[in-house]
Amino acid sequence: MTTDIDFTAFFDATPSPYLMLDTDMVIRYVNTAYLLTTGRARDQLIGKYFFDALPKNPGTLDDAQENVKALLLRVLDTGEPDTLVLQRYDLPDLHEPGRFEERWWSEIHTPVPGLDGEVRLIVQRSEDVTAFIHSRR
Repeated sequence: MTTDIDFTAFFDATPSPYLMLDTDMVIRYVNTAYLLTTGRARDQLIGKYFFDALPKNPGTLDDAQENVKALLLRVLDTGEPDTLVLQRYDLPDLHEPGRFEERWWSEIHTPVPGLDGEVRLIVQRSEDVTAFIHSRR
């Protein structure tokens, strides 16, 4: 493997939204596509606990936050990638506090091991499939 690859440049160049979480579920990196897709600024996400930065919509009956949390914990426990094929996970409206925007996601979570083989980071690729879901209604 070549060590002169700038992985930040790679993630920032890709049109797919990516973020990286540490083992405490704190966001350590987000790429430009993630910021554009979520409408968030880097400082609203980096260094924040994932579920505080992107809190649960109290107006939904399902527990999207628990589904995502369970999947992330499974990735940490098994060290194996996992996919959340379709999940509604609404985003807080930045212009109207207390209001949420309906969003649907397809996510892949990939563990990144350290030199000791233990998971150190989780890479999350999140594709916003909201328009597709709405087109099928």
